[in-house]
Amino acid sequence: MRTLYHLWLSPFARKIRIILKEKHLDFEMKIEKVWERRPEFLALNPAGEVPVLVEPDGTTLADANVIAEYLEEVYPDRPLLGATAAARAECRRLISWFDLKFNREVTHNLVEEKMMKRFLGLGEPSSQAIRAGYANIRYHLDYIGYLVERRKYLAGDEFGLADIAAAAHMSSLDYLGDRPSTTPIWISDVRRLADPSFSPYHAVRRSAMISAKLTSKGQITIPKVVRDRLKLGTGDRIQFVTDEDGRIVLAPVRISIRALKGILPAPKRALTLKEMDEAVAAGALRHFRRRKT
Repeated sequence: MRTLYHLWLSPFARKIRIILKEKHLDFEMKIEKVWERRPEFLALNPAGEVPVLVEPDGTTLADANVIAEYLEEVYPDRPLLGATAAARAECRRLISWFDLKFNREVTHNLVEEKMMKRFLGLGEPSSQAIRAGYANIRYHLDYIGYLVERRKYLAGDEFGLADIAAAAHMSSLDYLGDRPSTTPIWISDVRRLADPSFSPYHAVRRSAMISAKLTSKGQITIPKVVRDRLKLGTGDRIQFVTDEDGRIVLAPVRISIRALKGILPAPKRALTLKEMDEAVAAGALRHFRRRKT
C-alpha cells in the first residue's frame, strides 16, 4: 500500500493528499511528529520534513514539489500540470507563488505562530508576525481575485496543481478560522474550483481559537463557550477522539432515549405495571445475592 507521511496542518502534505485523490490513487496516511526526529523517518528523508511518499514498490519520495512532479509523470491519466509548455510554466510559477511567497508572508505568520509554536512549546506567538499575516492575506486574496476574473482556473483553462497549492494553504488557515470573513471565500466563491473530487479534501473550519490552561495536576477548565456549545453540565462525561488527521475532537458522552429504541427485543405481550415492578424487584434481589457471595 502506498503510504503518505504527513502532519495535519502542513499545507505541503495537504497538497499531496489532494493530488493523490485527484489521480484516484489509493494510499494510507501516517502522522509524522517531525519534532521527534525518529531515526526511521530520517532514514526516509534526512531533512526530517513532511510530506514523504512511499510507493508500493518501495520508491521513497520527499518534498511536496518533487512528489507532485513524480506523480504527474508516472500517473499521467489525470494531468494536473498543463497541456503546453506555456501552461506548465504558468502553473509552476503559481505553485512557487503559494509555496514560497504565500507561505512566507501568510501561512508561516499565522499557522506557525498561532498553532505550531504553542504545540511545540516554543514560546508565545509573535503578535507582530500575526498582524503581518493578517495584512498580507488580503493582498494575496486580491491577487487570487484578479486571476479568477480573467481565467477559468488560476493558471488557465484547466484545473491543476496551482489551484491545489492555493487551496492547500487556504485550508490550513480555514482550520484556524483565520481567513478574513470580509473577503471572498475560496471554494464557494470561486465556483469553478468546487469540483466534486476536490471539495471533500478542502476542510473548511470556521471555529476560532479557544485556549485553556493545563494545571500541574493535569486538570483543565473547559471554557464556557465550549461547555455551552456542547451542552455540558456538572457531572457530564466527555470523550477524546483522534481523527485521521491527528486532531483531537472533544465530544460529550451521551445517548438519547430515542437512540435506545430497538436495542431490546419487543415483548411478546404488553406487561402490566405490577409485572414490571416484580421484574425490577427480582433483578435487584439477584444483584444483591451476587454481591453477598
